[in-house]
Amino acid sequence: MLQLETTTSNRTEAPLPSSTAFPSTAVSPAVNPQIPLKVDKAREEDAISEKTAYGDEAGPEKVQNGVSKEEASRAAGFGLESPPYTIWSRQAQWAIVSLLMTASLFSPLSANSYIPAIPLVADELGVSTQAVNLSVTLFLVFQGVTPTFWGAICDVRGRRPVYILTFTVYVAACIGLSQTTSYGVLLALRCIQAAGSASVVALGNGSVGDLAPRETRGTYVGMLSMGAMLGPCIGPVAGGLLADRWGWQSIFTFLAVFGGLVLLLMIFFLPETLRALVGNGSIPAEGINRSLFSIIMNRRRRHQRDVPVSTIALPPRKRWSDIDWLASLKMFREKDVLLVLTYNSLFYALFYCVITSTSTSFKATYHLSETKLGLCYLATGGGMILASAVNGPRLTRSYRAIAAEEKRKAEEEGVVADPADFPIDRARLEHLPYALVLMLGSVIVYGWTVERAVHLAVPLVAQLFIGFASMTTFSSCTCLLIDLFPKSSASATASNNLYRCLTGAAGTALIDPILAALGPGWSFTMLSLILFLFSPLLLLQRRYGSSIRREREAREAAREAAREQRTEGKA
Repeated sequence: MLQLETTTSNRTEAPLPSSTAFPSTAVSPAVNPQIPLKVDKAREEDAISEKTAYGDEAGPEKVQNGVSKEEASRAAGFGLESPPYTIWSRQAQWAIVSLLMTASLFSPLSANSYIPAIPLVADELGVSTQAVNLSVTLFLVFQGVTPTFWGAICDVRGRRPVYILTFTVYVAACIGLSQTTSYGVLLALRCIQAAGSASVVALGNGSVGDLAPRETRGTYVGMLSMGAMLGPCIGPVAGGLLADRWGWQSIFTFLAVFGGLVLLLMIFFLPETLRALVGNGSIPAEGINRSLFSIIMNRRRRHQRDVPVSTIALPPRKRWSDIDWLASLKMFREKDVLLVLTYNSLFYALFYCVITSTSTSFKATYHLSETKLGLCYLATGGGMILASAVNGPRLTRSYRAIAAEEKRKAEEEGVVADPADFPIDRARLEHLPYALVLMLGSVIVYGWTVERAVHLAVPLVAQLFIGFASMTTFSSCTCLLIDLFPKSSASATASNNLYRCLTGAAGTALIDPILAALGPGWSFTMLSLILFLFSPLLLLQRRYGSSIRREREAREAAREAAREQRTEGKA
C-alpha cells in the first residue's frame, strides 16, 4: 500500500530503482511533498486496476488505481498522478510468473517422480511397496503443513527471502536423497524436501496478487497453477526414464541439479513484490529482499542524473513480532473460505487418487514397464496444459463481461456502482459446474475401462479430460481466494494448500485398500459420488458469498475502530 503524506518523519525518500532484471514501465512523475494525497488501503490492496471494473464513467466516486476521481482531480492541479497498481510491464510480469511457475514444478515433481519406481525402491531398500507409499503420504502432509508458517512470514517479511531459504533447503535434501540407501533416512529427507519445495506452490499466488489486479489476475493464476499441477504428470515420466537407466537415486540427482539452477535464477533475478514492502514496485527493497541485479542497477542509478526521480513514502516497517503464525489456520474460521476450500480439496483428493493409482492399476492390467507407465501420465498433463491455456483467459473475459453487466445495471438504475458489491464469486465460479460434470464422467469411465481391460487409449483419453477439469477447478478456486484476501494472499493460498494436501494424503493412503476391496470400477464410482454430494457447496458460495464478505468487513471495521479508540485512550 502506498500512502503519500505531508510529513516526512519516519519515512525514506528514494529514487525509483529498477529493482530487478525484468523491465518495468515508466513511473509517475515526482510528488510534491507539500501536497497530501492519501490512498485508501482497502481500495489500493483489493480491486485496483488500470481500469475500474465498472468502466471509465462509473461516477464521481469511481475508484481508479486506488484513488477516487475526486482525489485524482484534486491532485492533478499540483502535477500529481494516481499511482498504477504496478509499475511492472506486462513482459516483466510474465517473466516473474514464468520463473515462479518453473519453481512451482518442484514440489509435485518431487512427490511423484519416483512413483513408477516404487517397486524398484522397495526391492533395493528391502521394504514393502506399502512402506514406500508412506513416503508419498508423508511428503503430502509436510507439503501441506509447512507453508502455513512460510505464508505467515511471507506476508510480513517479504516473498523473496522465503523463496530463497526454502529452495536452498530443498536442494540440500535432494543431494542427501541421491546418496541414501536407508529407508529411515529416505523418510526423513523426504519430509525435509517437502518442507523446502512447498513454498512456491503455496505462496506463489501471493506474488501474483502483488503484481496483477483482479481484471487480469486470472491469466497469471492459471499459468502458475499449471506449473504446480503439471508436476504429478511429468514427474512419473522423468522418474520412469531415469530409474530405468540409472536407478532411482538418479531421480534426486536430477532434481538437485535442476533445483540448483532455479535457485541461482531466484538469487540473481527474482524481485521482491510484497506490497507492504515495495508498494507497486516503485519503492526500493532492502537487504536480502533485493536481488543482486537490483543492487547493481541501484548503484548505476546514483550516477545517472537524467533518471526520473519520484519521492515515495515508505510504509511502516514490520517486525518479526508482527507475524501472525496462525494466519493460515485462522482462514478456516471464514465461512466463504471454508466452502471454497472444502470443494477444491475434495476435487484435489479425487484427482490425486487417479494419479496415484495409475501406475499400479496400469501395470497390473496392461503389464507396462516403468518407462511406459511414466509416459501414460502425459495424457493428464496434456489436459492440464490445455485447461491452463483456456481457463486463464476465460477468467479474465468472465470478469470483464460481468463488470460490463454490472455497470449497465447501475446506469439503468441511476446509481453509482460500488466495487465492494462486485459479484466476484460468480465471475470465478460460473463455469465450474461444467468442469464437475466432466470430472465425474471421466473418472467413472476411467475406473470401469481399467477394470474391464479396455484398450489403453480409452482410459488415457479419460485422464486427459480429468486433467482438464481438475486444472480448471484448481485455478478458479485459487483465483477467488486471492480476490477474497488480497492483503494476505500468501496465507490464504497456504490454507488452501494445507487443506488439499491433507485430503490428498488421505486419498493416497486409502486408495490402495479401496481398490483391493472394490476394484477400479466401483472404487472410482463411489469416490465420484462423494464429490457430487459436496457439489452444492459451489451454489452456497455463489448465493451467500457477498453477504459473508460484508459481514467480515463489518467485523474488521469494528475491530479497527476499537483499536483506534484504545490507541487514543493510551495517548
